[in-house]
Amino acid sequence: MEHYTSLLQALFFFALTFALGYLSIRRMRTLQEAVDREFQAALRRHHIDSYEVLRDRTRNHYHPEAIQVHRILRDDKGQHYLYVHISDSPGVMQALSRERALAALA
Repeated sequence: MEHYTSLLQALFFFALTFALGYLSIRRMRTLQEAVDREFQAALRRHHIDSYEVLRDRTRNHYHPEAIQVHRILRDDKGQHYLYVHISDSPGVMQALSRERALAALA
């Protein structure tokens, strides 16, 4: 009987660990989709149709809800932009000079 109790406890903890991992991955995917939607909205606000991402740094170190995105991109006209998105705030896109963008890439 004691053997079955320890087996049931092990199965319970395994199932709990799996469920929490699944929920965490699902939440991170939802956050990433929200960041991508905000990035696409920022592109539309600046009338950017085609672009090339030169640097993409996404971090979520300390808290799963706190995500930071820093992107440097160049549009089809050669203009460089910095895009910054932090947690639930709206993303900000700022035009950069070519020199400043290259310095940030170094």
